[in-house]
Amino acid sequence: ISTESLGILQINYTFDSAGLIFPDEVTVFDSSNYLNSNFISDMKLTNDILYIATENFGINRYNLNSESWLPPWSSSNWLSSNNIHGMAVTSGWLHIFAGSSIHVYDTNAMIERNIISISDMNLSNSGHSINAWSNLNLQRSPNSDMVLIGDSSGKLVTIVGEDVEDSIILATSPKSGENAQLTVFIEDGDQGEIWISGNEILDRFDNKNKLWKEPINIQNLYNDLG
Repeated sequence: ISTESLGILQINYTFDSAGLIFPDEVTVFDSSNYLNSNFISDMKLTNDILYIATENFGINRYNLNSESWLPPWSSSNWLSSNNIHGMAVTSGWLHIFAGSSIHVYDTNAMIERNIISISDMNLSNSGHSINAWSNLNLQRSPNSDMVLIGDSSGKLVTIVGEDVEDSIILATSPKSGENAQLTVFIEDGDQGEIWISGNEILDRFDNKNKLWKEPINIQNLYNDLG
């Protein structure tokens, strides 16, 4: 069990006719023995290697076969940041959300294949999320395993292997704030836009696609006009 500030708790259990039996003894892995940090952000298991991500000291690694600890990953070797927001495992790949970058690690060849900046995916550096979406051969499964990267804006970017594939818009919202007011309705059949102004932002709602488009910064527009 990973914890926010107490490291990892290992609870061994057995079965009998009454169900699960939990022993009184619990093994603790923390900064006093094997871990670099007590602040655990995620854990993933692939190819018999347990990856333990931390909020401030990179990733600890444990080999289940040899029951031994491997050298940790951090900004001292190849990670861009020690702040690990999360990880995602798909077939042959481990994606690591470190700081403002996605590290793409080939778990078969055991080498890093790519580093993708969230700015290159047009995502903001906030509300970090990373999740695997596997191909389960079901009606709504993707055609191949992919990873979803989000910033809590309602937009998800998909990564397949080491490449950015596409984006998925789940929801949009205006950015003009509490004092916003309707400015103009641009009517063009079912393809019009509704513009709403705030102090510095003009929000645009696409009437056809029913989503908020990229806003117009009024100050930047004024500066561009000279």
